Amino acid sequence: MDIQGMCAEALEQVVREVAARVVASIKAQQDQALVVYTGAKIGYATATEQLAQLRERLGLSYTVLMSEPAARVLDVDAIDEALKPADLVIERSGSKSAESMARDAGMIIVPALTANSCAHVAGCMTDSAAQAAIVEGIGLGRDVVASINGCCPDNADRVNLGFSFPAPMAARMRENMEVLRSYGVNLTTSEGLAAKVERVRARRLSALLGQGVTGVSACDTAAQACAPVAPSPRQAEFAGHVVGAQTLSALPENSTLLIAPDALVTSLAQDVAARRSITIVKNEREARA
Repeated sequence: MDIQGMCAEALEQVVREVAARVVASIKAQQDQALVVYTGAKIGYATATEQLAQLRERLGLSYTVLMSEPAARVLDVDAIDEALKPADLVIERSGSKSAESMARDAGMIIVPALTANSCAHVAGCMTDSAAQAAIVEGIGLGRDVVASINGCCPDNADRVNLGFSFPAPMAARMRENMEVLRSYGVNLTTSEGLAAKVERVRARRLSALLGQGVTGVSACDTAAQACAPVAPSPRQAEFAGHVVGAQTLSALPENSTLLIAPDALVTSLAQDVAARRSITIVKNEREARA
């Protein structure tokens, strides 16, 4: 192998290592979740169980923030045991502010949103650290996922407990939820919390890594993004997103390489393509698909 080829191979290795570190860093940040308990009892146990399963399955790391009313009515020890958070803060007992906790989080999860907190956040008002964290997260563009079992007037458990709201009040409660949805909050039920969190997480990781949402995780491996295609006598198609010199070196001279519309071509790859008369073409068919 000549010196230029050795340099190209070394650069490809560096690109792979950097890509792997970037992917790992993005994933680690996104997997830091702030779990905010506002005090709703309906559905909170189911939601907590689902979050515990997500921690085991996806490796999420939690910080828990609880309003003072939540700490009074919920089983704090059970939540601590299930989620195993790095920190559990009750209202103002922690050294960090709610806003700071929201800034440090990759996403914010509300296992059981109260009607009071729903109304306050919809009105851009806060009277607790828990509400302040949610509002801060929305303002920062964080993904916020909230279970509405405790704030929806139509929830079956609430009806079974004897709650019956006048029609105008129920309408206002529904309106508050729709306002939160318009803010970008991902609303779900306690039973569907894990699935919603997983979908939101996958969508955000895909966006951060510059890929479309597919059935495959966007951050499985960095090598997949740099994988060379098999050589073809005339035309080859590259499925990754970083076209390096090694990929071009594997192709015959005077061939054509089809790449994704958003794929990046390194400068060394461009030099190899010019030297070996390889034509690089954006795959517009893929863009229309």
